[in-house]
Amino acid sequence: MTFEYACFISYRHSDKEKTVKFIEQFVDALENSLDQRLQQGVYIDRDRLKAGYKFNIAIAGALRQSVCMVAILSPGYYDSDYCRREYAAMERIEAKRRADLGIPPAEKGLVIPLLVWGTEEEVPQAIRENLHYVSMPFGLTNLRSEIKYDPNLFPIVEKIGDLICEHHRSFADGNHCQSAVDCCAEIDLPALTEIATWQQPGASQQPLPSRTSSEGRP
Repeated sequence: MTFEYACFISYRHSDKEKTVKFIEQFVDALENSLDQRLQQGVYIDRDRLKAGYKFNIAIAGALRQSVCMVAILSPGYYDSDYCRREYAAMERIEAKRRADLGIPPAEKGLVIPLLVWGTEEEVPQAIRENLHYVSMPFGLTNLRSEIKYDPNLFPIVEKIGDLICEHHRSFADGNHCQSAVDCCAEIDLPALTEIATWQQPGASQQPLPSRTSSEGRP
């Protein structure tokens, strides 16, 4: 089995119309960005709250079959047990793939954090360590939540699309796409008792990596 999805969207579920609309429009824009570059689509879980939904099995399977994961950050994301389990699962998947396939650790990990709601100071230290952190500060400023009309959306989505394609290329160049999925067959969604809670933000936290470039800009 090879990759079925270009990326897995990890986000805090909501019943608020604006939030749901925002997520849908972001995913649509990302799929359009990837359409002519990758055959795989984007996975987003819309069934978690449905009766009889086997959450652990479905989510674990989708994570294993995804090239990488986009984590849509918000204060609620950090408090969500589901989101924390998804994040930890993808970290385990990345470690397994790199160990089994002999792919050296990359500067840019398989989790792509995207800050949409909240402030940078609220981001836990474990997420701050991702060097390709992306910020979308205009998230819900439009009263209609029509982010598809926001001129700032395209460059952000293209940046994320480029990162996803870069990850896919790192597996495809070595003919590792199928092996990258197969080697993770035993990885399930971890139980909460297996993973640590995210460190609460504090004064000792380092600045977010995205704010310090190789050119020395703060």
